[in-house]
Amino acid sequence: MVSDLLAGHHVVVVDDDERLLALARLALQKRGIRVSTAATAGEARRLVDADAPDLVILDIVLPTTSRSTRPVTG
Repeated sequence: MVSDLLAGHHVVVVDDDERLLALARLALQKRGIRVSTAATAGEARRLVDADAPDLVILDIVLPTTSRSTRPVTG
């Protein structure tokens, strides 16, 4: 099962919908996954730079907050 493979690992979830972030956090944490969330590309970039995650779940239609913000890639 995927959740068993990720238990104990770090996942970053990026979405501008705060309700979706809360739901994703709850569902993943129940499976033993360490979760960080970001509502903007800039926040996501800072999280990834500070503590490299094992997986990033990214809203691909996330509004860009700045022209200097580059996509989060892994």
